[in-house]
Amino acid sequence: MTGLYNRLALREDFPNYSKQEVGVAMIDLDDFKRFNDNYGHAYGDLVLTRLGRYLQKDWMNEHLRCYRYGGDEILIIAYGLEDGDFVKKLQIFQAEYAKLNQQLKEPATLSIGYATGAVADEEELRKMIQLADNYLYQAKRQGKNQVVGAEKK
Repeated sequence: MTGLYNRLALREDFPNYSKQEVGVAMIDLDDFKRFNDNYGHAYGDLVLTRLGRYLQKDWMNEHLRCYRYGGDEILIIAYGLEDGDFVKKLQIFQAEYAKLNQQLKEPATLSIGYATGAVADEEELRKMIQLADNYLYQAKRQGKNQVVGAEKK
């Protein structure tokens, strides 16, 4: 539905990210259940599909891949970026997505949690994904529609 990679593709891609500096972000549509409850699941699917298409068209490249992680959660993994570029990209993405969705019945916003740093192996990448997920929930607790995370030095 979203056109993004799935969890199977993520497992297959894990070795490609080992021994690299990566940026990991978990993205979640704020109050996604509201879209399904107020307008039906077809409308919720439309909102999710728009997000997937936007990521596919304007963000994915050879250094940045997007995976549907579950429900309305999207995982982004990037490598080969300069220090600070990943966070700037996430902030720009969040702002542009909010503008893109102004014409919806209810504007859709995103919360994003991220972590960056070197990963030696698949286990460290899994831990970084979990850390990004923890930051995502922190963004939700702090009021949603924001980018929260940490960059390893």
